[in-house]
Amino acid sequence: YNAFGAPIIRARVLAESQANAPVVALSEIMSSTAVSGGGVYNLGGELVVDGARLHHNSAVDGGGLFNVTGTITVANTVIDQNEATRGAGLYDAGSPSAYLHLTVISNTAVSEGGGFYNEAGDPVLRSTIFQGNAAPDGAAIFAAAGAPDVDYNYYQGQVGTAVVGTVTGTHSIVTAVIPGLLDPANGNFHLADEAAAIDKGDPDSPITTDFDGQIRPANQGPDIGADEVVGCLVSVNGVIYGSIQDAVNNAEPGATILVSGNCRGVQTGSGTGSASCGGAAGTLLVLTQTVNLSGGWNDTFTEQDGYSVLDAQGAGRVIYVGPGAIPTIDGFDIIRGSVSGPNGNGAGICIDSAAPVIRHNRFYSNTATNGGAIYGVDSAAVIEAGNRLYHNTATAGAGLYLTSSAGITATVQNNFIYRNFSVNGGAFYNGSADNLFRHNTVISNTASATGAAIYVAADAPEIRGSIIMNHKTGAVGGVFGAPGSAPVLDHNDFFENSVDVGGTVANPGPGALDVDPGFNLSITDSFTLTIESPVVDVYTPDDPLPVDYEGDIRPSHQTYDLGADEVGGCYAAIAGAEATVYGSVQTAVDAADNGDTILINGLCQNVQGRMVDGVMVTQTVAITKSLILDGGWAYIEPISATLDALDRGRVVYVGQTAVVT
Repeated sequence: YNAFGAPIIRARVLAESQANAPVVALSEIMSSTAVSGGGVYNLGGELVVDGARLHHNSAVDGGGLFNVTGTITVANTVIDQNEATRGAGLYDAGSPSAYLHLTVISNTAVSEGGGFYNEAGDPVLRSTIFQGNAAPDGAAIFAAAGAPDVDYNYYQGQVGTAVVGTVTGTHSIVTAVIPGLLDPANGNFHLADEAAAIDKGDPDSPITTDFDGQIRPANQGPDIGADEVVGCLVSVNGVIYGSIQDAVNNAEPGATILVSGNCRGVQTGSGTGSASCGGAAGTLLVLTQTVNLSGGWNDTFTEQDGYSVLDAQGAGRVIYVGPGAIPTIDGFDIIRGSVSGPNGNGAGICIDSAAPVIRHNRFYSNTATNGGAIYGVDSAAVIEAGNRLYHNTATAGAGLYLTSSAGITATVQNNFIYRNFSVNGGAFYNGSADNLFRHNTVISNTASATGAAIYVAADAPEIRGSIIMNHKTGAVGGVFGAPGSAPVLDHNDFFENSVDVGGTVANPGPGALDVDPGFNLSITDSFTLTIESPVVDVYTPDDPLPVDYEGDIRPSHQTYDLGADEVGGCYAAIAGAEATVYGSVQTAVDAADNGDTILINGLCQNVQGRMVDGVMVTQTVAITKSLILDGGWAYIEPISATLDALDRGRVVYVGQTAVVT
């Protein structure tokens, strides 16, 4: 009973909680009986009820709560299984009070207002779940007089006419589909991860936390009811958001945005945006500025390990990158995008006239017309550093679809693209432009027509240093060139494809191999190499990449490996210039001057042939200068370096005039 004070009834943190993981329990008012206000009676004042549960109370009026004249706020509160003649859950006699984000369930009134009874006044009643309440009139809401502000509520399963004397609300949901409470019969009023009430609350709600104290809004907007399904936390310069879009919108250009957990859903905003990619509506995240998105953080943003999730839940696109933006997208699972129709492009990421850097992500379970995982138009995107594109589906380019005007080139390098499904271009569809496709590992993609690995519709993309393996569907399993196209192939391994090349591609190109790459089978689907692999140390590109998918130095040991992985573990530097680290002792020796000391660390293996003093010799390192080799350098491992020729030749060959220590 509150006369004219300002008490606060809220949830409590249990004593056994850990400091970084508080356990919150709702304050309960239960099993009480009165004429008015079985649980709470407010005569006047400024009562706040935030994070409480009012249940199994009874009264003539207001089984759970009765407000006479006070301006009160009731938020994040569960009101269940109360009984009254009128207003079994809540009764407001006439006030401008706010009733926000409530879960009002299974209350029963004999006459009117199973959930809420408004006698007079203009209270606000928004973002509330009304489920299974009963009354002959107004099972959810009964307004005898006044003008209550009612909207963004969820009505399901009322017994009796749901709303009488007012409106349900333009943005409210009236449905037979349950809102998604986990186990209300046993007191669990949290929402399930994909509950129907998620993201459907008032977008202008002033409530910033839920009944657990978790941030509100989260994902794409506030949830209806007392609970907010969070899972997604975003930090920009220490400011925490529950919505990744809100964080991006409030970030300065160039800001780094740290993301933790699972960001879900798509926006309902308007705007046509791009003819190729659409706008905000039906997209989880819109990027029109240059920011750095970094995933895989824990919920305190103190450690980074793994991936954060961007999940469109099959309701639209995951990311749209708009014209002029140069964002970095690093460390995410980009999943369950779904777009269709003639402009159903890029279910995972759709890039329009932008140049994002896309690194260390996993794309899977995305479905589009073109570009299941990634679609780029007029884009100089850099797609690199171990992105994994798998189990995506599209008519063309289930992994990637790139099409640009002349002079605009995208770069796709050091990625793993496998088990994608299409009609043409299972892994990669080159619509137009001379895009660069280098050092990728392309495995077991499917096309029902042709180009199960790669389909080139036009122009002359460069396909170099890649492994293209196990494509057995369609007319051409490997690389298909459509009429007028002229793809450039160089030093690729074609293994166990139904047909390696076709169309305008007459042959696999210079340096082509047809060998089992010998993947490391100890890690499922890693598609990484071992030193014994026949695609290790086989390639010297004209435009070499400095590192592989995980940052290992290219070349390592001898020359360059094919595919996304470079077998690393060898490190060398010239003393006095240790800022430059080589992955090959031979490369360091070749760069050194007479009298230099070569510092060596790790395990440096394999051999290569070269002419020394007019003789072709094969060894791990050939030296024709006066040098000192120091194997005690503790760059990575504090152990002596090892030079291992793998029984394939000499370890060290010293030329006729060299003096070597």
